[in-house]
Amino acid sequence: DDVDSVDLHLQHNHVDYVMYSVTTVEHPWFFEKNKELKKKYRFTAVVGGPHFTFFPEQGLSDPDIDLVVQGPGEGVILDVIEGRAQEKFVKGHLPDDINAIATPDRSILYKYEEISASQDCSTQEQYSGMNSLHQP
Repeated sequence: DDVDSVDLHLQHNHVDYVMYSVTTVEHPWFFEKNKELKKKYRFTAVVGGPHFTFFPEQGLSDPDIDLVVQGPGEGVILDVIEGRAQEKFVKGHLPDDINAIATPDRSILYKYEEISASQDCSTQEQYSGMNSLHQP
């Protein structure tokens, strides 16, 4: 929910990976908070989301980021946690069977007044930045 609760969780639990989905609007805040957490705890920081899909070089050049996923992470997440992702940059993809993705636990959503969520881009408008992901 917030950095204080993440900090508290990391204080009391052994965590191997902290994974972030970052939008461009929040990326300056993300860089600052991730750096603070990395100074205090040992974990592998994995980043993805819209910002790093379009600007992966920003994650690749940051010493506090261990792995950058460009595009959908669902098809590569096991490679990451099982140690098969050997490079700092991983090109993401969806699983062949989209139905293999587990349905998220929606019970955690009820404590929020508003929430925004999406998976990739449902349309292929010419003006959409996501359209470039679907080019051959």
